Amino acid sequence: MPPTLFVGNVPQSAQVADLEVLFKRFGRIINCTIRPDAKGRPFGYGFVEMDDDKDAQDAIAALDGYEISGTKLRVDKSRASERDQTRTATAAPGERRDAPRPANPDGFSVIIENLPDHASWQVRCGS
Repeated sequence: MPPTLFVGNVPQSAQVADLEVLFKRFGRIINCTIRPDAKGRPFGYGFVEMDDDKDAQDAIAALDGYEISGTKLRVDKSRASERDQTRTATAAPGERRDAPRPANPDGFSVIIENLPDHASWQVRCGS
């Protein structure tokens, strides 16, 4: 699985292309994103997926603490990447890697996606 790097303290003015310019010096980039908030503005962090572990380590060593637009970037291996590797290693045959694990002993889970920002996560039972 390609390494994914967490990039924190990304300035509001930064674009995906800015991160790509920084990271492509260390190797091939598979994917680069800056996470938006609910209104579509940059949230201050992003992820860079690189092709090679050594390239990712070189990027971490060089860019962690690198100053851009007056702020120091925080660059580290993404914890989500480590969780994905564990999930992949323990996935049952035929199970999707990104499939959620059952939340209860009955093996059933309910996943609700694409709710509007004003919706509550709480569910009211009965009425």
